[in-house]
Amino acid sequence: MTKIGRIVNAPLQTKFELGAFWPQPPSKKDGQDVLLGGFKMSDFAKTRGRVSLTLAAALFAFARFSSADVTPTSTAQPLDNDPDYFSKHAVLNYWGYWTGGALTSDFMNEATPGDQTGVLDPTDPQHLENLITVGWKPNPDTTVGAIAHFMVYPVGETAGQNLGFQAQMRDPGLVLSQAKLINSDGVTLTGKVFSYLGVFSPGYHDLQAIGDMVSIVPTAVLSWDIPKTRFNVGVYGQIAGYIPRPNSVDPRRYKIYIAPNGSYQITKSVQATMWVDLIQATHKDSQGAFTGMSEPDMDVEPGIGWDLNSHITLNPCINIYPGHMTMASTSFQMVIIGKTF
Repeated sequence: MTKIGRIVNAPLQTKFELGAFWPQPPSKKDGQDVLLGGFKMSDFAKTRGRVSLTLAAALFAFARFSSADVTPTSTAQPLDNDPDYFSKHAVLNYWGYWTGGALTSDFMNEATPGDQTGVLDPTDPQHLENLITVGWKPNPDTTVGAIAHFMVYPVGETAGQNLGFQAQMRDPGLVLSQAKLINSDGVTLTGKVFSYLGVFSPGYHDLQAIGDMVSIVPTAVLSWDIPKTRFNVGVYGQIAGYIPRPNSVDPRRYKIYIAPNGSYQITKSVQATMWVDLIQATHKDSQGAFTGMSEPDMDVEPGIGWDLNSHITLNPCINIYPGHMTMASTSFQMVIIGKTF
């Protein structure tokens, strides 16, 4: 039985020749016309040839059309042939933070970061903190990546001894970022989640040194371009949670960091900047849930942002503690941002 025969489930003889594709109906019974729905079957039989020819012609035309090679009219290239596909989705970014010496005659040292009193700390020399992010953007606003974290000491890890160039690895991390959670009337909100794994412990910057093995750091970046002005204001906020190492003594549990910031666009590539480390509160296991948190004094960082090109931005600044306005407690710092893709 042909396909059509299976579809209509007709038990009658079926012919597949051109001009005769139609089941054979009974036209007479005992010499009398058979009535079907008020029509004589003899008349129906006379017309079946014309009907079958029309149907066969239609089926033939349909078969020719369906087998034709139809070429799409769109000129869009598939993704694997897009020359910009990799640059649209790949992520290779650099973020660096240079911590310079105090503005005193002993410029190779820096102010003690803990008490901000201007006491020079020979164990904490000038250094450059580096984070390199390699990742992928499944869409323009979402980034998933891995972070390589390391420190560079141009004159050695111990200030005053001039041990030469030294570098140390820091804890690696992962990042998930989603831009434009809010994007309306100049207001934008970007959400990020960082996670670092404590596998290195050479210095106080690392998780093992503070008794922890994993940190999870939800981050929010809120920014507002004030309409009809060159001003931008924003807030950078983090709440870092820590998973302690087994048998660690008084590990860090969480840290709250809030930094209001602003800028004024001087030219297309230069802007005046201001960053305020308002809250840097840390909580250890031995402290109450919300009491006894340790927090250094607030500092402010006025500076100049300069876009050298579309890939490199420099933001030198002066770190000032308003509660200790001395040369020894004031230091030169700089943010370096690089973007390959």
